[in-house]
Amino acid sequence: MRKVTEVVQTISKLLRGCDYAFFKLFKPLSYVPADIDILVDAGQVGRVVHEIVRLGYRVTVKDPYCITLTRGDSIIDLYVHPSLGGMIFIDGGKLLEYRC
Repeated sequence: MRKVTEVVQTISKLLRGCDYAFFKLFKPLSYVPADIDILVDAGQVGRVVHEIVRLGYRVTVKDPYCITLTRGDSIIDLYVHPSLGGMIFIDGGKLLEYRC
């Protein structure tokens, strides 16, 4: 948990000025990996990916609505729309309007 907290702190400082929110997807699976889920404004995905790659992460998976970046055992999933298996279940842009 300490490692995840440190990554969240680093990312939150790195993304100042961006439209984003940390969130957690609870999937209907018995195993959920300890990843960090971040909802990002669709127009800022390129910038956010670039900034995270500068921290030593690499893009390992690109889906239509999610990009997964890894560094060692640290996993960051960037979403433009919360989705599962390529199916959007809520509009990410609308959801960002309600973040606090």
